[in-house]
Amino acid sequence: MKTAEHLADLTNAGYIDDLSKQSDIARHNFASKFFHRQRWIALVNHTVAIRAQRNQILFRIDHVTILYRM
Repeated sequence: MKTAEHLADLTNAGYIDDLSKQSDIARHNFASKFFHRQRWIALVNHTVAIRAQRNQILFRIDHVTILYRM
């Protein structure tokens, strides 16, 4: 299954929030708050966050889970 299809299925099932559907301002605020490096900011525009907590964000891309801690 392609990444986009997999993420769409998870989003439609309500497991994740699709950041791509948020406004540019919302994405920018999200990136500014949680990501400090350019590579993470770029990631925000192309992926979805499964869970965003106070000090960590969980991503799932191509069946790989990425946990980012501030």
